Amino acid sequence: MNLVVLSGYLTQDVEIKTTQNGKAVANFQMGVSDPYDEETTFARCVVWGESAKNLGKYLKKGSFLEVTGKMKNKSYEKDGQKRYYTEIQCNHIEYGPKKGRAE
Repeated sequence: MNLVVLSGYLTQDVEIKTTQNGKAVANFQMGVSDPYDEETTFARCVVWGESAKNLGKYLKKGSFLEVTGKMKNKSYEKDGQKRYYTEIQCNHIEYGPKKGRAE
């Protein structure tokens, strides 16, 4: 099963684009801290449609969010060299104040 559940904070403002077909797509990166060590993992994420529009409208750098989705390996070419990365394709997103913490 390919299921990813992450909670963390946006590391930059959400980037919204519209496809030629008029569908909204949001690309964003979130930082996820491990409670057992002091290391933060950064995850590239993408979401489509109405959820993408809402992210751009309501969230900004530093906002807390929880995402559920699947991992997808992607690639692109730069300077004649193929590069690979992993992206989280989100199908459910919750955002707002972190539970148990007043903001």
